[in-house]
Amino acid sequence: MFLLIISVVIAAFLPFLPFIYLPILSLIILSLYIKLDFKVSTLKIVVALLLIIFVYFTSLAHKQQVDFLLMGLKEQRGEYLLKVAENNGDYYTLKIISSQNSKKRDSILFFTEQELPINTILLYKGEIKNFNQYKNPGSFSPYNIYRWRNYGYITENSGNTAIIQFGDKVSKKEINDFINKRLEKLADMVVPLAKGVLLGQRRELTTEQIINLNRGGLLHITAVSGLHVGIIYLIVQTILKKILSKKLSLTIAFITAFAFTGIVGFRPSTLRAIIMLGIYSFAQIQGYPYSLKRALEITALLNILYYPLVVLDPGFQFSYLAVWGIAYISPKLKFFEIISNNYISSILKITVAVQLAILPLNYYYNKGIPLLTPIANLLVAPILPLYLGALICFILFPWKIIAIPLEIISYYILNISAITGYWLHINEIMLIFIVFLFLCVFVIYKLKNYRFKYLIPILLSALMLIFFFHQPAVKIHFLDVGQGDCALVQYRGYNILVDTGGIMGSNIGRNVLLPTFNYLGVKKIDYLFITHPHFDHMGALGEIIDYIEIDNILIPDNEEMYTPTFLNVLEKILEKDINFQRLKKGDSLVLGNITKQVLHPPENYYPSQSVLNNISLVTLLDYKGVKVLFTGDIEGEGESLLIDELVPVDILKVAHHGSNTSTGELFLTISTPKYAIISVGLNRYGHPSNEVLQRLRDRNIIYYTTQRDGMITVKIKRNGQYRISTYGR
Repeated sequence: MFLLIISVVIAAFLPFLPFIYLPILSLIILSLYIKLDFKVSTLKIVVALLLIIFVYFTSLAHKQQVDFLLMGLKEQRGEYLLKVAENNGDYYTLKIISSQNSKKRDSILFFTEQELPINTILLYKGEIKNFNQYKNPGSFSPYNIYRWRNYGYITENSGNTAIIQFGDKVSKKEINDFINKRLEKLADMVVPLAKGVLLGQRRELTTEQIINLNRGGLLHITAVSGLHVGIIYLIVQTILKKILSKKLSLTIAFITAFAFTGIVGFRPSTLRAIIMLGIYSFAQIQGYPYSLKRALEITALLNILYYPLVVLDPGFQFSYLAVWGIAYISPKLKFFEIISNNYISSILKITVAVQLAILPLNYYYNKGIPLLTPIANLLVAPILPLYLGALICFILFPWKIIAIPLEIISYYILNISAITGYWLHINEIMLIFIVFLFLCVFVIYKLKNYRFKYLIPILLSALMLIFFFHQPAVKIHFLDVGQGDCALVQYRGYNILVDTGGIMGSNIGRNVLLPTFNYLGVKKIDYLFITHPHFDHMGALGEIIDYIEIDNILIPDNEEMYTPTFLNVLEKILEKDINFQRLKKGDSLVLGNITKQVLHPPENYYPSQSVLNNISLVTLLDYKGVKVLFTGDIEGEGESLLIDELVPVDILKVAHHGSNTSTGELFLTISTPKYAIISVGLNRYGHPSNEVLQRLRDRNIIYYTTQRDGMITVKIKRNGQYRISTYGR
């Protein structure tokens, strides 16, 4: 059964992997069946193959359907009648009742601070946005699963929303409101955590609390999961078994857990838990033996057969791998049995087993290894059932005697998360090197031939030297941030960021930039250039300023810079005591052999049109004769002022995402770039313009786009030679 599950998961993933993986993974599956299930019957093999084929083609068909819809679908605009189907805490899932658009989506996510009852009818006029799939190393969007489900999303700023009819008077919202009112009787400091743990609501948690919980590996306790469902079941069953029959106590416990799941939502992790609890309850009532391994395998198989794309959901991946660790790894950790206290021994085994099981996922999604997460979970996991039980009691009986221990435990959890948030962030090359190092140590330990024992360290040292000397002196990464701009320059430990990108409602800083920074080894930003105050160039600044140290922020020295968008972030910049500088034509930044010269805007410049675009900082980066021109969103008027300053460049960052209002004939004739980089995503503006692309072709300028190529990296060697590579293809 376990082998079948692995095969089915691989089959579900295959449509999303390059074609070259198909024969490789097929051989892996075949080899596993030959090695592990050599004596399996022909009938079982046939059934397994049929299931694998079914899952593969179901997954493939759905992917092709979504690809077809998205191929010609930019941003849908129109009028939609929508119904609130589910409250997910930070957003609502809406079903489309009627639409003007012929290309319909399955559902829409609505990111809003409004409180909307289930079954509320909304009239929405505006655009429905697509979920981007960002092609950067380390980047991951938690909403990728919704992209493949053919979901779109809307925000309060993407259109006009009117409530046509309020939903049910008695609904999950009313239950949530009742619970929220009771929880608000607790101390202000602990209310957000209590709401997060019981209802999965993170809105009231401060940014600092979310960062600490995430780094400490405890953020999962604020996302209602299978753990919560299991604890509710355990609490109810433990209490009732003392006063009711076994059959009745198990039945009521399951019904209670099922009702709780209905309130918080049937997500992959809660669905996994409730199905497994159903199997457990049935086995106990009927007197059948219960196998955790078999229950997990049956539940996973049912989930995947019903909806193969669920394997792309991080909630599914973490939930099933965690339980797999308990079932398969925990029994092998015999070392902890030396502890005389069975309870402590069991907690240690389960905690370590779970952390080992989800370690690959932690690395994949965070590009790092949590160093103290096992300790944090070890300190918090044993008291979580007590905490949940006390919360339920407080909701029923809001007495001060219950509130006091709740507040103490809340402070305890928040403090534990604050002191255990240490991660080791390493990129894939370094990870491969570490694995290789451990393999060498293992081989040396096993080898009996002493000559080979000395040869391996010598070879390893040689490989390290080769690796070091082949590293480029300068790396310039043009990140895929959708319809926006973001470039990172790395040189001698310095990190220079030019713009941050930003898409309304996307949390692009936390979901895209920070994971990529972790992958690239960025611990702090030394210099952050904001070219101009449009959201697609600086929208993520408000996010990353909370997560990563920034030494200097540099902006155009122009009064037009101080828009509401920028002023919203300026207050936070001043609070963080970040060095803040205004730049104009003639200023420059020199770091060793690298120079970044400001060419625009000139002093006291006031554009007559496209004001914010034309005040863009235009900078020329020069390293040993290799010149890269960064242009922001400058348009024709600004370009005309640059003509006298322009010199031939090697690489041009095309202005304004390839708009036909920029990158004019004369500008290209004088700058004569060999390569052009266009930072662009899905948009309704027609970027990049065919006219601009034709200008580039006419001059034999090789161009790259982040939408097509993903992150684009320029690597400049110490001798001035350079090459360009792409991540997305």
